[in-house]
Amino acid sequence: KAGKIPQIYGRLGDLGTIADKYDVAISTACGALNHIVVENTATAQACCDLLRKTSAGVATFLILEKQRALKIPDASSFPKPRLFDLVSPSDDKFLPAFYFALRDTLVAETLDEASKVAYAKDRRYRVVTLEGALIDTSGTMSGGGSKVAKGGMSKKGADSGESALSEKQLKDLEKMIAQSSDELTKVRAKIQSLDKMAVQWEKEADTLETEASKLEMEMAALAKEAEELQANMSVYEEEAKVSKDDLAKIKDLEAAVATHEKALAKAKSKSDVLEAKCKELQQQIMEAGGSKLKMQRTKVEGMQKALDEATEGISKAKVGIKASLKAIDKSEAAAAAAEEEAVAAKAAVEGLKAEFVGVESAALVVMEAYQQAQK
Repeated sequence: KAGKIPQIYGRLGDLGTIADKYDVAISTACGALNHIVVENTATAQACCDLLRKTSAGVATFLILEKQRALKIPDASSFPKPRLFDLVSPSDDKFLPAFYFALRDTLVAETLDEASKVAYAKDRRYRVVTLEGALIDTSGTMSGGGSKVAKGGMSKKGADSGESALSEKQLKDLEKMIAQSSDELTKVRAKIQSLDKMAVQWEKEADTLETEASKLEMEMAALAKEAEELQANMSVYEEEAKVSKDDLAKIKDLEAAVATHEKALAKAKSKSDVLEAKCKELQQQIMEAGGSKLKMQRTKVEGMQKALDEATEGISKAKVGIKASLKAIDKSEAAAAAAEEEAVAAKAAVEGLKAEFVGVESAALVVMEAYQQAQK
């Protein structure tokens, strides 16, 4: 209507009229009433380019020159009125367009009449009722619902003059279209941005879901392990208990260790006395001088060596006592091994006794040597 593209005739439903009685029937049976009728392919292409450029949406164009070759059968050969014959076009040149859209669709008062006509033995017809029930040539039937299609055809016609727009109205509409196009561009850009964000959020959600699944599996494993430990707790508690016999053995071992510690302290005291005497002997030998000094020094060195060996024996005895104490601690933690460790401890104590006897013997030898040196 603005004159930018010539030979656009308008919406098919606005290019003719039909009685109100058939409004529902034609609105139901003719889906092409909203097609835009144009003269030729070039006009249709120009319209498509304009819609794409202005982002004004999409439309279907009915090219009139392509329909003029259609052969329209005579109306008298049909058992019921054709919708095509009930349409009054605003110009006869639009008849091919209406026939393209309606073909030989018949109209019946009721569904029974429509069924009889549609399912005739000699020929199948496409029939629509006044209430909007449609029987196709394939035999399918559609209809029902709370709402029916209506208002597809114009009541005034395209050439009535009442639908014409003024130049100002056209400019206002063009301005609105431009503004809407800008807003649509912004909305599309925002949608793209939101789509990118949505993709990122979906990736993060997938990652979180994977981590959550792993955590759930770990929690399930820990819960199962906790249940098993709880179930075996009574067994562990029973195994950890120390029997009365074990406690008695531990006390006996502690008493034995205390006794041997006292003996060790006594032996160390004697050893200290011997060490002091040896030092005194060394001093006397150093003061004596001469050839006897070398002889006495040799004797002293021998005694010193014996004393060192005695000291080493004492150290070993201490280590043995500590080992015995550790054996006692282990026997408290594991009652089952207490008896074996007690035997080992006793054996160690016996060994210490033997070493202590050896120390005393060495000490006596040192004392005798000392006395001989004094003579």
